[in-house]
Amino acid sequence: MSYNATLLDDEVLSVWATASEINSDYFEVERSADQRQWIVIGIVEAAGKSSKQLNYQHIDTEPLNGVSYYRLKAIDKDESFEYSHLEIVSIAVPQGNVKVYPNPNTGSFQIILSEISSVQSIEVYNSTGQIVRRITKDLSSELTIDGLSSGYYSLSVISANDRIVIPIIVSQ
Repeated sequence: MSYNATLLDDEVLSVWATASEINSDYFEVERSADQRQWIVIGIVEAAGKSSKQLNYQHIDTEPLNGVSYYRLKAIDKDESFEYSHLEIVSIAVPQGNVKVYPNPNTGSFQIILSEISSVQSIEVYNSTGQIVRRITKDLSSELTIDGLSSGYYSLSVISANDRIVIPIIVSQ
């Protein structure tokens, strides 16, 4: 019926509901950093048989830093299964005092720079490694970049001493 994963403090809360259950056995909550390798982070027993709405939840007490993907696997007693849609959760991790939010976003995000001396440029790369934006002027402590289409990007903040790279996801 429904599945949602949301950041709650420093944990990720997965909640789901079933409208009815016939022959259901259990649920697996799965997490991935790249949508290729999935690990089971929790198993919740199902009611098995029900004609009313039932609510379930699982808390990921040790979520990954950055962007993670969550999904639910509903497994029946005959071992057949079905996956939910993906949920994307991002835990902002300051990297060298650079913060990007929201991440994931819908094509517009803010960059906050603090305690970074002599930022020379900010570059945004698409998933094939091509530069899609380069900012070299007016590098203030807070910038907005918008107009990106759906996809995976890398934000690179280049200073005199360092290069900080942060992954960005744009989903629409």
